[in-house]
Amino acid sequence: MLAGAVSVVLAAVLAGAPAGVGPFGAVPSAWADAVVSSSNDAAVSDALGCGLADFHKAKTGSSADIDGVGFGYRYITGTAETCVLIATEDVAVVYVPADVCDALGLDLSDTGRLAELQALFEALDRPNSSGGAALGDLGLEYHFTSETEVRLDGRSFRFAIESQGRTYSAVDGADSGEVLFCDYASLLDASQVRITTQAGPFEALGDFFARLDWSPLIVSLRTTLLSTLIVFALGTCTAYAVFRANPMTGNLLDWLATLSMILPPTVCGMLLLLLFGKSTAIGRFLISCGIDIAFTWPAAVVSAVVVSFPYMYRTARGAFEALDAEMLDAARVLGWKERRIFLKIMLPLSTSSLVAGAALAFARALGEFGATMFFAGNYVGETQTLPVAIYYDWMAGDAAATIFWVIAVMVFSFATMLLMNRVTRHAGRQ
Repeated sequence: MLAGAVSVVLAAVLAGAPAGVGPFGAVPSAWADAVVSSSNDAAVSDALGCGLADFHKAKTGSSADIDGVGFGYRYITGTAETCVLIATEDVAVVYVPADVCDALGLDLSDTGRLAELQALFEALDRPNSSGGAALGDLGLEYHFTSETEVRLDGRSFRFAIESQGRTYSAVDGADSGEVLFCDYASLLDASQVRITTQAGPFEALGDFFARLDWSPLIVSLRTTLLSTLIVFALGTCTAYAVFRANPMTGNLLDWLATLSMILPPTVCGMLLLLLFGKSTAIGRFLISCGIDIAFTWPAAVVSAVVVSFPYMYRTARGAFEALDAEMLDAARVLGWKERRIFLKIMLPLSTSSLVAGAALAFARALGEFGATMFFAGNYVGETQTLPVAIYYDWMAGDAAATIFWVIAVMVFSFATMLLMNRVTRHAGRQ
């Protein structure tokens, strides 16, 4: 029943509206010549003789340096041949690479053809706005250029900045709040742009799964499973150490073990970055030993371990403290060593609680976002977990992928709760 409801909801989202019609109603008449793909990622204009393909809308960028150089507020924007539009509060600067202009015979002084190109961007921007500001409603002044650097009103717009296999576009001299978003797509001859027609719900669902990148799910599962195994062992051992320690030592260990539950995840991530970052003493020492942690998959595992550890620890500690102290003392009187008491009595009697703690730790690790973003970053196929993918897919305007990953996380969380309740009920009958 749940699977059927999920399929219906997702199919409805994917089916969308007819070509050229977004969630805000019919495309304005100014865009009448723009034929938009039903997937809202491509559009062509007969009057322009060209079209945009592989359209993306980036709502957030970053102020981080590129190869140690500050370029202001920047976005990742495809390749050097990509056509890019950066929208600020008062102007939209459109970069069309000179090679692309030459190949398409596009003259940037031809206002008629530029108006058609503007219409293509506005037609694709609206259905990808996801409730945010739509380009066509802002009334911006447009500037078209083939120069990789343009200065307007004290601000510097830079395009085609290449670094480590990525291409960036940036705005310098403006606050991040003044830069609204960045649209980018490939500008091609109209014959090269594939316009998909409106598909039925199940056809759209099949197309969606065919193009979906499954790497966030894979990264999340292996990160969460490994972190849960680590947390199960560490949490159980720490809980036993606190259970056996004197009050002063136990209170100190308890504070350290519970700290990450109290702190916001972003603070935990920042502390991890300060501790193991490449510019810190520990980070440099680890790198000299051939161990690079920050912004790698192990960093995602460490982040998940740190934020989920208290859930396992607190559950295990509660289970140990609930055991009959007289029973444990009786075992000691019989000559049992502490290790044997732990393995033969404490662990078996605490099994249901330990499994419940592991389930809670798994659920917390699966939903981890803040620490992962700070310490591991967003690298597709390596550190991009489900929560990170949800955020970036939504900011990029991919509502279908966002909803699918939200449903996936809900299903995993629901299954975790069922497992925890089942184990607890089974233990209660014994």
